[in-house]
Amino acid sequence: MDDKPSGRFVEDVLYDWAVTQRSETFAHSFILDTDCQEVMDLFSPEEMETILNTNKKSFPTVHDDIRK
Repeated sequence: MDDKPSGRFVEDVLYDWAVTQRSETFAHSFILDTDCQEVMDLFSPEEMETILNTNKKSFPTVHDDIRK
């Protein structure tokens, strides 16, 4: 099974975009900031779905005594 149906690598997309930026961004360190709409607009809806759901981490449950 092909992990990248579009044929594009996230790293290549980030690099191509980062070199055009005038100021430092997370993309310069190859950090995909999914909260940045400008970065996410670089990807198709299908690619965004894959990015947001592949190896998705969840927050662990924290016992109430520890939370207090």
